[in-house]
Amino acid sequence: MVSGAGDAGVWRGRVPVSDDGGATLRAAIHDACGWTSVDGSRTAVIELAEGVHRIDPLADDGATGAAIVISDAARVTLSGPQAELLFTDPHREAITIRRSTDVVLDGVVLDYAAPSFTQGLITHVDSEASRFRFVPEQGYPDFSDPVLFTGSGYGTLRDPRTGGLKPDSRQTFMIEYATEPDADGGFLVTVEPSDRGWMSHIEAGDGFVVGHRGDRHGIRVQESESVTLRSVTIHAAPCAAILAHESSGTVLQDVTVARRPGSTRWISSNADAVHCQGGRRGPLITGCRFEGMHDDGVNLYVHALTLSGLAERTLVLEGDGPVREGDLLQLVDAPTGAVLAEVEVSDVVASEPRLVIVDRDLPASVEVGAAVYNRSNALPGFRIAGSRFHDFRGIGVRLKASDGAIEDCRFENLSGCGLWIANDPGWSEGPLGSRDVVVAGNTFRATPADESLRTWPHSAATVMIELFDGSDGPAVGRAHARVTLRDNDIEQRAAAAVFVGGAAEVSVEGTRIDRGGDAWLATRDSDITVIPAAGRAETDA
Repeated sequence: MVSGAGDAGVWRGRVPVSDDGGATLRAAIHDACGWTSVDGSRTAVIELAEGVHRIDPLADDGATGAAIVISDAARVTLSGPQAELLFTDPHREAITIRRSTDVVLDGVVLDYAAPSFTQGLITHVDSEASRFRFVPEQGYPDFSDPVLFTGSGYGTLRDPRTGGLKPDSRQTFMIEYATEPDADGGFLVTVEPSDRGWMSHIEAGDGFVVGHRGDRHGIRVQESESVTLRSVTIHAAPCAAILAHESSGTVLQDVTVARRPGSTRWISSNADAVHCQGGRRGPLITGCRFEGMHDDGVNLYVHALTLSGLAERTLVLEGDGPVREGDLLQLVDAPTGAVLAEVEVSDVVASEPRLVIVDRDLPASVEVGAAVYNRSNALPGFRIAGSRFHDFRGIGVRLKASDGAIEDCRFENLSGCGLWIANDPGWSEGPLGSRDVVVAGNTFRATPADESLRTWPHSAATVMIELFDGSDGPAVGRAHARVTLRDNDIEQRAAAAVFVGGAAEVSVEGTRIDRGGDAWLATRDSDITVIPAAGRAETDA
């Protein structure tokens, strides 16, 4: 490696292609972080040489850490416009960026040498027993891998000729499976009771994919600020392609998550393309392409804290996630989904568990056990623009954030709905109600594609706005507010093109509908204004 400090306070290092398993790259990162830590005006650039850099896991990380770690860094750029980082262990996270600011990954391709999911063919179906036999394709792991497969989860039906989701069918099945093969290398898979009504959609000769779901991601951004991924391509990840946890102002510019061209793979990442859990400022996602994931495109939310004690204006809060003076807290009765109060934090007492003083008396309906969402830490100010979401199992964007926009995107051939603005009580993902959101100039085609989801409450529309209680039923109240849907073009596949529930001040303007149902708009307990598109028939919005 050749390195040196430039006249302008810029350290530059070049990492050649080598057979050292990433040791030179790790050393360059260490030196770059050390250089910038001395003076806040210093920057560092690490340049990856053209070619494939094979990255092995660290031998002493307890089998849980990432292969590459950028920690406590500032003003560091890793650049490789013609470089690929090929990670050799499919059980490990690829890159972790933690407690860092102004870190940039530019132009790098990230892939795994071996997939962390399995795919293959269904060779026999026993509908009466709700079972089928699955034979993994050569070169893919099988259910005997105890790290990737735990005996239960979900799988997706595939067209084996293309690897795409099987059309005109239920596409996702909850399953249990044997973790030891039969004499011919096949595995017995049992469909869970919740999905057995769709057994007729499973046929011998179908393709099938089962992915790993854990906590090891392609790129993890942890407790960091202003991390930028620019022109980065991710072909595979053990869980989400990109996970940002308690991180603010993450920028994704011209990022691609997609299956490797020319490979036989049927999916890219095992979970979401972009999964953001909490942050003071939402992500900026522009010019991106998300394809082939085994779950959603983008998911923005904050986890709930738990109210474990209450005395006048003092709250005892348990759980992870920052709370600061001036934050707006939302208290929710989780079983009913009712918003009990929203209060501002006056003071935070350093203790364990935390004591939080709020600015007003709480209503009698607030009791110990309530869920508490920090709206100020729920990724406000997000923007998703000029991006394409296509050909994957899941929902295009799951949104629980406010003060943002989704503009000029294209959503097509997704198993679930294109846009889902709602809380997710099963995972304590909220808060309840997105506010001051603009959805404009987007195109929705062939979504939801999963036949079984077109009348399911969570996906009964291409664009879904709703509040859910703890049983995934409709919650009381109108927590969504000031949501504008403007100049969107929707091919209606579900019961409705647009569903609005639990919302106030929703405006649906100039929407163009290619109708496929009896009604393009369905509503529940909401205040909606509809402004037709100029020159359109009265049956269109």
